[in-house]
Amino acid sequence: MAFNEYILNDLLRDQLGFTGYINSDTGIVGDMDWGVENLPVSAKFAKAVNAGPTSSPEPMTCTN
Repeated sequence: MAFNEYILNDLLRDQLGFTGYINSDTGIVGDMDWGVENLPVSAKFAKAVNAGPTSSPEPMTCTN
């Protein structure tokens, strides 16, 4: 789920109205990288950050 922008933003935030904190951790790029196993680690981090977990008060974009 951490890599899925649709679930985090479109479904959870927009459709269901969730306004709380969404957390992810760096474990997602190692042991639980389902669906992005073939990406380099830098691309996994970028995809997870860009999917939309709450990481700061301002929007954040990461490039790999």
